Amino acid sequence: LCLTYDETRLYCEAAVPDDFMHLNTVAMLLELSPEQVIENYLGDGAVPEEGFPLQARMRHILSEYKRVEMARDALLSEDMVLFGRLMYDSHASCARDFAISCRELDELVSAAKSGGALGARLTGAGFGGSVISLIAQQDVEDFILHLQETYYAEERFEGLVPVVFAAEAGVAAGYC
Repeated sequence: LCLTYDETRLYCEAAVPDDFMHLNTVAMLLELSPEQVIENYLGDGAVPEEGFPLQARMRHILSEYKRVEMARDALLSEDMVLFGRLMYDSHASCARDFAISCRELDELVSAAKSGGALGARLTGAGFGGSVISLIAQQDVEDFILHLQETYYAEERFEGLVPVVFAAEAGVAAGYC
């Protein structure tokens, strides 16, 4: 549509002016019956009594788009501090506005931060998820030890083997 970020944000805010939209309003806007909305979009999910938090969902999508652009620029300029901050911001938005995090992932991101990660965020939400953290190469061993001695030392992990491993980024396919 050739709209700027701010124009897109204003358009979305005008389309969804309230924090929550009730089923009947959503159905009317989609030109569907409430039953069709449930069948097409909710399946077995419950209709939230307070309404759908569509404004928060749009806020996440728009802010995530902006963060992706900023992350690309941070990587191209080798600004890992900014890239890490964007990872933390992304996680906060995933948790707050998109509601795809959980207490365990939030705690793991917090443990990563206290362990010196430049950035951390959830990935793979919906299937239990994982956390990816940005660590300076020379700090990887200490970081893993920190997670094992703090987060994974909790009683709830007794008898389980936590999976924490280091991976090194490579050149993206077709992008040098």
